[in-house]
Amino acid sequence: MKDFNTGFTNKSYFHIIKSIVEGIYERNFDIRKFDFNFRDDSSINACADYDKQGNYDILKINTGTIIEIVALMKTAFAQRNILSNFGNANEEKNAIYTGEYVYRNNKHELIFRTQNTIVDSCREQLSFYVALMAIRFVFTHEVGHIVNGHTRLMNDLYMNSKIYMRMEKSNNIMQYCLDRRTLEMDADAAAATSSIDNILILYEQDKTGLEDMQIYSIENLLELWGFSIACVFLLFELNCRTNYDLKSYYLPNSARYILAIDAARQTLLSYKRNKVISYTIDVEMYDKAVTKGLIEAEKLFLLYSDDLTLSKDLFSNCEKFETFSKEVNENWDKNLRERLKKYSRTVLFSEEETEQAVIDMKKKEENILRRVIQQILKKVR
Repeated sequence: MKDFNTGFTNKSYFHIIKSIVEGIYERNFDIRKFDFNFRDDSSINACADYDKQGNYDILKINTGTIIEIVALMKTAFAQRNILSNFGNANEEKNAIYTGEYVYRNNKHELIFRTQNTIVDSCREQLSFYVALMAIRFVFTHEVGHIVNGHTRLMNDLYMNSKIYMRMEKSNNIMQYCLDRRTLEMDADAAAATSSIDNILILYEQDKTGLEDMQIYSIENLLELWGFSIACVFLLFELNCRTNYDLKSYYLPNSARYILAIDAARQTLLSYKRNKVISYTIDVEMYDKAVTKGLIEAEKLFLLYSDDLTLSKDLFSNCEKFETFSKEVNENWDKNLRERLKKYSRTVLFSEEETEQAVIDMKKKEENILRRVIQQILKKVR
């Protein structure tokens, strides 16, 4: 496997993702202390790490992650019955996309193939946009591990700073597993918070651009966002089924999904209270739109498996979900949160500190990430 961060065109997925990742990091930290690379690996994963000797942060995202997410979103918008209220879905021919990474002529490229391409130009554009939402959630999860101090804490506690977004293994050291599950929950919350911030502020600042993609309301945008987040965890579940296990590094994907959606909901409420956004939005609207996105995502995954859902798993394992989510929250409050203060370079989760961070954020000028997103939207129109 080889790592790379150059050798691709400015219009490629690689360049766009690199620009956003480095923009997020550079927002508050010294970019010279950050090593970001793509990894030539067909598996769906990403990794955060810390080099203690050189005192720099490391983030890698597998080429397989980008390929699978982009191919999935292209397939979604090539279907007549999925997200059919966006663009002209009746024209679509129910195509299935596949993709591969190639290195040729000294260039890193992603190639996508299908028998029938997406027909409607609006849906083609939306497939790119929603793929970017999903990929963004993956790498902001890893950024969350870094800036919240997880990699540095793990290095000192367990002499292992490398944290993958998903690993198909377990460990007999129960406290280590509980700590990992707790940190994964925190990284998911960080990704959800960053993701919903991007959505809410984007709708505030670029309604015209969104309307060009036939996104006419915040409900439309939240449905697409909810769809993208559900697809991330359904894709993880498709590749490796999860369950409630004390030896696991992760909560089940259905539990991770619902906790991430709740973290985003809390951010939305804080933005509303502090009037960060000027348009009308409420929890009922949010829940309805995100649920519509989940339903559409579960319809999509019927193309790949006839028994893959998040909602049914949550319903059938309600008691276990309550037990395990309570366990990681208590470990966060009583153990890890206080230890992380030494390593964290951002606000650690608590209702009071989050609320204050939103108040402070409102006073700041537009950050690098929002400018990058707006530039990207202009390029793809």
